[in-house]
Amino acid sequence: MWKLTARRADIMDNQGIARLKDVAIIVEDKGMAIYAGDGVYDIENHNLTLNGMITAVTKDYTIIADSIELDNSTGTINTAQGVRVEGKKFTVEGIGMNADSNQNVRILKNVKAIFYR
Repeated sequence: MWKLTARRADIMDNQGIARLKDVAIIVEDKGMAIYAGDGVYDIENHNLTLNGMITAVTKDYTIIADSIELDNSTGTINTAQGVRVEGKKFTVEGIGMNADSNQNVRILKNVKAIFYR
């Protein structure tokens, strides 16, 4: 379960979508907050695509991406764009990402990592 708020939502009934501005999503059971400049919510299947500078924050790490897709049926977050994951003792960046409902994150290619002591 997640709670979405936006400064503005334009509902396109004939397309079955809502165009969102200044999006904030709270995923309480995962302790995650996601912020984005804009997004598109598919009203029928409840999937969400966020664009612009996206920041997803948990207590252990922060994910920064250009765009992400949240698949409601699987609980996954995916992107084919550039992504950066920052933790207290590491930074990992690359192209493409899959994150599952257990918060396992996989960077798909061009991976660069820095680990701190």
